[in-house]
Amino acid sequence: MNLLIANNIKIDIVTNYCDDITLKAAILTENLPNVDNWIFNTIGNIIQSSELPNDFDNPVARMFTALNNTAISFDEIKSEITHSLLDYRNPYMIGFETYKNLSVEHTQIANADLIAYLETERTARQLLFTGNFEQAINKVIELFNSPYSTPEQYVTLALCGYNLGLLEDAKNTLETGLANFPNYGRLENLLDIINAERNG
Repeated sequence: MNLLIANNIKIDIVTNYCDDITLKAAILTENLPNVDNWIFNTIGNIIQSSELPNDFDNPVARMFTALNNTAISFDEIKSEITHSLLDYRNPYMIGFETYKNLSVEHTQIANADLIAYLETERTARQLLFTGNFEQAINKVIELFNSPYSTPEQYVTLALCGYNLGLLEDAKNTLETGLANFPNYGRLENLLDIINAERNG
């Protein structure tokens, strides 16, 4: 297998290492920053071991490359970071810890609105995973007043409704999410589960 192709596959595998179970465990043990840093740095090591082809498109790899590209402007770096952290293929916002830390040292790349949005989304998930569903709903509703939006805010809101037994509300949330983010697998799968329960 070509080394470049092998490294691309490795990057995708490492990115996908963080799933619901990993995220929940990391949040409950307050280890999320370490998990995030480990994934981001591992991908960085893979990138540094071999140049990526121009057509390779992984949001975490894009962010790492932008942060280490001295030939682009701070505005371009900020834009690339924003797109990478909000990319639907990066539902767990891998690289956020690195970005937060760097934005303190390098204020030229800081985006206060983006950081506030992602912190709120993370807090909503933490409340969801710890069973504080009504608080999680209140927190995730704050996200809808933000200039940013991701399919994950609909996932979190629907899961809160589902856990509170509000199946119709959860279904409506997921349908709205799919209208805004068509073919997003996590929304589709959750809608299938809820429809099966409603019709069962």
